[in-house]
Amino acid sequence: MLSTVHSDTSLGTVSVAIGNPIYIQLQAPDGNIAPEPFIKPMQLTMYVSESDLAAAGMSGNVSDLELSIWRFNEDLLCWERVGRAFNSSSGSVFVNIDRSGTYVVAGLSDNFNTNGLSVIKSLADGKRVLISSQSAPVVTAVFPDCFYVESIDRTVGMRVQSRSSASVKIGDRVAIEGVMSTTTLSERYIEAIRVSVVGSGLIMPLGMVGKSVGGSDANIATFGLGQRGVQSGIGPNNVGLLVKCWGKVLASGQGFFYIDDGSNVSSGSIYRGLRVDCGSLIPPKLGSFVAVTGISTLRKSRGNLYPVIRMRSLSDLSIFSDSN
Repeated sequence: MLSTVHSDTSLGTVSVAIGNPIYIQLQAPDGNIAPEPFIKPMQLTMYVSESDLAAAGMSGNVSDLELSIWRFNEDLLCWERVGRAFNSSSGSVFVNIDRSGTYVVAGLSDNFNTNGLSVIKSLADGKRVLISSQSAPVVTAVFPDCFYVESIDRTVGMRVQSRSSASVKIGDRVAIEGVMSTTTLSERYIEAIRVSVVGSGLIMPLGMVGKSVGGSDANIATFGLGQRGVQSGIGPNNVGLLVKCWGKVLASGQGFFYIDDGSNVSSGSIYRGLRVDCGSLIPPKLGSFVAVTGISTLRKSRGNLYPVIRMRSLSDLSIFSDSN
């Protein structure tokens, strides 16, 4: 539906079905397309009726629904939420419009499909994101401070920080609403506002040689944002993915050990090899040949980023030989 309004008047109320986009074109008083962004944003009220709920296959009353308005970002090719209303008894949600574009009203409990992890990971800090049940990723690890999710096709993984981490488990498919952010170690993550379990799935670890863990920068050159890779990283970025590596234990300490498969990975420390963080678990003996499963993540040393595999539990470690 096309809605043309003048930039010097109130936008008023527009009735729109859930998930059905409308194109809003703002015009200047002389009938020409108004310059963007407009100096004075105007408020638009989008209205959803109870019949719209039924048409969208949703049950319940409008007063029980959380409504939001999303605008399609033509630069980043993704949807961004620009307005929101909780338990709106009138079925209305308000937004300040400052540019023409495609807008849509969505109920947060419906299957409105925004974007998957690959696009979300390139959004700027502070951007609101919604991963719906249609593109829900699978939980691959749960730690005391966060959990990790991965796309079904195993191409993208991501850290999620949420107060409700304990309510999810490995294998859950989750819908996530939150805000993009970045750790001090340059790892992109979602600061979750809400996490809902919508199903289950199975993610197997990606086997790779030590020198491929971490990988190169992803989308930095294209968007100026994205996920940083590691020092001298090669191959696709895999920070956040569940991975599996093999090698000989070269060094160990409290909560960590280093392995090498011949890649001779630079660790940014006095040790050689790929670092494995094992938490409270006892590291394997020096000289052991092991296989390790865990999350590909990062550590920083002297301003540079280096690869780390973060184990989830003792079952992530297989020891083939204890011999030196």
